[in-house]
Amino acid sequence: MIYASPSCLKVHGYSPEEFKDIKLKDLLTPESFYYVNHVLKEELEYDKNPHAEPTRTRTILIKERHKHGHIIWTENQVSFVRDENNKPKAIIGVTRDVTHKLNQIKSEKPFTESPKQHTQQKILIIFLKRFIKLSQR
Repeated sequence: MIYASPSCLKVHGYSPEEFKDIKLKDLLTPESFYYVNHVLKEELEYDKNPHAEPTRTRTILIKERHKHGHIIWTENQVSFVRDENNKPKAIIGVTRDVTHKLNQIKSEKPFTESPKQHTQQKILIIFLKRFIKLSQR
């Protein structure tokens, strides 16, 4: 890892320096590690398509380990960093802790009646269902 934002302290409990030294396999739960590898393979395969948008972003929902041992749900928007030949050479991403939102969904507490939040709730449910389906393979 080249860079970790100071926000990783709030999300994961680690300083940026500590966070950069954590292996992905140690940070993710086993099912999330499987899912992330599946998504990476899928994206690398899709990248071979001449019509694939090189600036595309993928949003994934995964479970990660907090420094204090508890599991958090995170929404990650990721995309490829490309070399001079437009080939993927690294991944850049933004992570948000969505544990609270998912707990609201699980407890069936409505967010609000705003259309935007209702749509966000539906999207999180879809991501959650896809994650569970892939994890059970």
